[in-house]
Amino acid sequence: MELIDFLKVDYFNQLREKMNAPLLDISDLPFRNGISYADLYDLQDGVEVTIDDIEIGSSGLLYYKGVLVTLNIKDVLQRREGQASLPKLHLCDCQKIKDMKNAGRIQRYISSNLNHRQREIRFVSNYSHSSKTELHQLDVCKYCLAQLQWKGYHSGMSMNEKNYIAQNVDLVEFYQEFEPQFYKELIGLLFNQNDQIAVNQYQKDWKFISYQYRKSKNWHCESCGKNFQKNHADLHTHHINGNKADNSLKNLSALCYDCHANQPMHEHMKNKTRHNHF
Repeated sequence: MELIDFLKVDYFNQLREKMNAPLLDISDLPFRNGISYADLYDLQDGVEVTIDDIEIGSSGLLYYKGVLVTLNIKDVLQRREGQASLPKLHLCDCQKIKDMKNAGRIQRYISSNLNHRQREIRFVSNYSHSSKTELHQLDVCKYCLAQLQWKGYHSGMSMNEKNYIAQNVDLVEFYQEFEPQFYKELIGLLFNQNDQIAVNQYQKDWKFISYQYRKSKNWHCESCGKNFQKNHADLHTHHINGNKADNSLKNLSALCYDCHANQPMHEHMKNKTRHNHF
């Protein structure tokens, strides 16, 4: 059976022209190996993986679905009340990760392409049989720094010099060093640093994007701070500039119904019965 090349079908080309939709070169789009627009938002939130899910690139760099990522352990055992050490942020397939694999220790990691070193860490206490999640700034793994020779890092440095580099890694600089073009395209997609915004209507993956965004804010209203972890539908995702197609992170805000209704040009919400389609 011969497959149809829809790019050569006049009807579809005429329809595309009426919609003013340009024919894009897929090689120019900021995703690889099947990763989707929604996957990129997912990576901003952090994706739980095993090391087998990660592709190892040149210099041992870590890739998830073709995207350069960092890895960190999320769950940390707190042996006594108040005693726990923070995990390290991994930039490559370093000796520490190799040792864990060789020892048969199957760790689950959080892969992310965030351009800062703050990560959610869950402290699990055997002492009190409880857990708590906190946001912490992680140091970069020194094995990774040595392998990449980042900022001239080497074994002969003093401990103070090593600690300084590990505590001051700029992930923006890291991504620009190893994936400059892809990082530029990724930022352009997530933060919409271009003027080509689609027609003002909800995009097909809007429900997923809205869910992921509200989840990233821990289901709290960004205006009044109310907690909606038990009633997700009462927390909306608001488009700040009014364009429903502009899903760049700088244009989104998680708002409760009342705070949403108080936004400019949203007076109509004050006259309606509350309904959950945001």
